[in-house]
Amino acid sequence: MTRLAFGLLLALGGCLVATQAIATGPRPGRVWWQSLEFRASKLMVTATAEVTLSEVADDERSQLLLDTLLLEGTARTAEPRVLRLEIESKLLGRTSLGTLWLRADDASALRRVQLETRRGRERQKTYRFGRREVTTVRLTPADPSEAQGPPESWSQRSDESIPLPSDLTGGVIDPTALLYAVSAFPPESFREGLRFLTYAGNAVQEVEVRWTGTETVTTAYEIEGATPGGGDRRRQVEAMVYSAAARALPGSEQQLELLGLKGDLDLIIEVGTLVPLEIRGRLPPVGRVVVRLEKARPAPDPKVPSPIPPG
Repeated sequence: MTRLAFGLLLALGGCLVATQAIATGPRPGRVWWQSLEFRASKLMVTATAEVTLSEVADDERSQLLLDTLLLEGTARTAEPRVLRLEIESKLLGRTSLGTLWLRADDASALRRVQLETRRGRERQKTYRFGRREVTTVRLTPADPSEAQGPPESWSQRSDESIPLPSDLTGGVIDPTALLYAVSAFPPESFREGLRFLTYAGNAVQEVEVRWTGTETVTTAYEIEGATPGGGDRRRQVEAMVYSAAARALPGSEQQLELLGLKGDLDLIIEVGTLVPLEIRGRLPPVGRVVVRLEKARPAPDPKVPSPIPPG
């Protein structure tokens, strides 16, 4: 697990259920980045984060897919590549460690383990994602002494099974997987909008991610191993604006919530590399926040074009 701090990623709860637009639509390509570091600052509060993406080895992949098969009761025609998305976050004494396993072909989630530690409020929650339901296991320590041990030793346990709508055709997507999806799916697939159903707080809502335009963005993010050290790294790049907007379904009053931001979001995606340069949204109670990319480590794939502007 890499070191990072990112308070905006503390609210990782909820999941996205891919609709037919993803299930039978565009296929993702290889992602340019291997890790991303973000920073946000407002009203004397600063948060930073690193998100790391890696491919799962065959043995671990097979076990994850077997677990999902047992949960779903159905099998896919071919085993997909499986990726691991790791996030560690810290803010105001609260630490959150998250690991998400997802299918590379459609970004659907297989499992997520979320560990949050704050004195007196420790907990670990494990999610297993199927087509019919999401099952969760929550572990908490019984007392401060027990909290000193690993989560596997905590004695307070609660289990829950959350049914999903019966007419879904796609898999379940965790919100953090959007960082992968916007970098993997071709930009053209967002022109007409990719639709999802979000699940959070025992409610569902429809979310559409749509390419709404382009803009010139000033960025200074460092490219590990490629950006010269020192000096002024600020440069202007062309970027696409993806808007993520939610429509509440009957019986739901939930807002879209992603990476701790609530309400409608804008994701600013660099042309070429497809890295998220900025994520713009509202973070209660400080208001509008812009999360900016500070550093990117490219994936070990020489075929992927470099984002360094000529000259």
